[in-house]
Amino acid sequence: DLGRTTKAFYINARNRWNKKYKDEQERKTKQEGGPTYHVTNLSHLGKNFVTQVLNNYHQGKLSDTQVADFLNIKINRIKDYEAKIA
Repeated sequence: DLGRTTKAFYINARNRWNKKYKDEQERKTKQEGGPTYHVTNLSHLGKNFVTQVLNNYHQGKLSDTQVADFLNIKINRIKDYEAKIA
């Protein structure tokens, strides 16, 4: 509008800006969102606590329901926790 550049230059620059913006938006959507719930939960509970709960579970002192309750997990995730602390 002010005549400080050509229309071709402006269109070329605008296309570059739009591509850069779209690429940045795609990159943001593809990023991983951080650690999973189970990694964070394990960190909060502490490896020693989780190890003690699992040891008592294997000694028959705790049921799988109690373990799931203590660790704030589903019963089918007990094996995953064992693998993470090994």
